[in-house]
Amino acid sequence: MKAKYLKVLGLAGSLFVAACATGPSGYDVYRITEDDLLILQTARSLLGEEDQWAHHEETQCDLGAVAWTLFCALQKASYDVLGEFQLRRPALEEVRVVVEQLAGQTFEKRLIDFNNRPETSFEDIQKALDIALGRIKARLPAS
Repeated sequence: MKAKYLKVLGLAGSLFVAACATGPSGYDVYRITEDDLLILQTARSLLGEEDQWAHHEETQCDLGAVAWTLFCALQKASYDVLGEFQLRRPALEEVRVVVEQLAGQTFEKRLIDFNNRPETSFEDIQKALDIALGRIKARLPAS
């Protein structure tokens, strides 16, 4: 009886993990694709010049803006590449990891809080995107 119980728990646990590993649109949150690279490249181009960076995050992103926060540039890039915003894409998760490493601290809302820190510079934003781009390129499966 105990073995049967453990077998059921194992299946349930596997199903739970699989459900958590897919985003709302069914994408695999762990699988890096060319789209992740394109999202980061697009966000980087949206933030190519200092006057294109908004240092203070708004609560809603204006997809027709001329200046972008880090989060809104990633959101806009996601819409441009995918036609929808996928909050937990590997590309965005990588940027989240990078900003905490650069800042040497944790944040509740990593992309927004890093962008809004008074000590965050435009160069920090570009550096975060560049590092994330390099990491995603390195982890992208060979075609």
